[in-house]
Amino acid sequence: MASLRKSPKSPYYIACITLADGKRTQKSTKSTDRKKAQRIADLMEEAELEAKEGRLTEVAVRKHVANAYQIATGSKMNSYTIRSWLEWWLKNKVKAKRKTTSERYKGTIQSFITFLGSRADLDINHAGQQDAEGFREELLSIGKNNRTVNVDIKTVSSAFNLAKKNALIDHNPFAVLDSLSVEESKRKPFDQAQVAQILANGEGEWKGLCIVGYCTGMRLSDVTKLDWESIDLKAEIPVLRIKWETKKQDKHRRELVIPIHAMLNRFLRSQSGRKKGFLFPSAQKTGTGGHTGLSRQFRLILLEAKILKEPKTKMRRKKGSVARAQSEYSFHSFRHTFKSMLANKGVPSEVYDTLSGHSKPSVAEAYVHRNLEVLEEAISRLPDIPFD
Repeated sequence: MASLRKSPKSPYYIACITLADGKRTQKSTKSTDRKKAQRIADLMEEAELEAKEGRLTEVAVRKHVANAYQIATGSKMNSYTIRSWLEWWLKNKVKAKRKTTSERYKGTIQSFITFLGSRADLDINHAGQQDAEGFREELLSIGKNNRTVNVDIKTVSSAFNLAKKNALIDHNPFAVLDSLSVEESKRKPFDQAQVAQILANGEGEWKGLCIVGYCTGMRLSDVTKLDWESIDLKAEIPVLRIKWETKKQDKHRRELVIPIHAMLNRFLRSQSGRKKGFLFPSAQKTGTGGHTGLSRQFRLILLEAKILKEPKTKMRRKKGSVARAQSEYSFHSFRHTFKSMLANKGVPSEVYDTLSGHSKPSVAEAYVHRNLEVLEEAISRLPDIPFD
């Protein structure tokens, strides 16, 4: 059993304990209370006994330390795994953010937890530089561009910065990563033949996702959020009603009303019996990131359609860079296609900016309410492509 002694050079009781190798040693209990000091000394010796018998695990060490801390201070010690800390940070962070920002945070944090696998359940102090570098490599490998990767890394780094401020970790493992260089986007628009190839190779919900992308110029993440309540096919001019996300301080949500292209109209009317919930429920659950995410799935469609030429298992890299060479085509290319085709048909920029959501919501809203017929005429200039 551990014993105690006092030293004239210290106000604290000294624990006399037996180590795992059988040797005796003395350690300060950092307590001036004899009863508390005895309990701390017993915990020390119990840990040594577990080590001797091969029963001392990381979980057991954390438990002993937490117990000693509670004995000495009367308060429980905050202890987090990587997963529990990130989930706590996310829960509190999203309360102060707009919905779109919150969704982005959720996606990034979940991607990092998924990347860590079982390591996510280790103590937060186990998060290291190799995890930060590996996660960035993972994001690049699935086709995210440098700008997006920088944003994702900054998000996770913010969570670890707060952990450091709260003295849960000594350093932020993401702080060592320099931002990747950001170049001007080199995304290309699809031509009509390429769109037809994509639709021919799209299976399940993908045909519909691509039709919406082509006919509206919407981002993939926004397409997955469309529900049947946002679609009005019975109006004199069939429309999509898109609810724009506003800042927290704004008092009103704005709604943009966009005429539905004939091609999209045919697709929506073909979905008999599906008039509730999300337009693409499976895609909405999947999310865009990760090895099985929608962005990766669309890349495979482009490969099958022979629009991208890289082998499926090989990711080219820029010479002298850690970043993967950005593909010329992605789902975002539909956005370029939409605007380019309308521009080539003589549609004014303020009109196709409104249709694609590039205008400020307040400006776009005012424009649409006065000129729905103008927008209908403009969107009708987008070439109709057979998809059946």
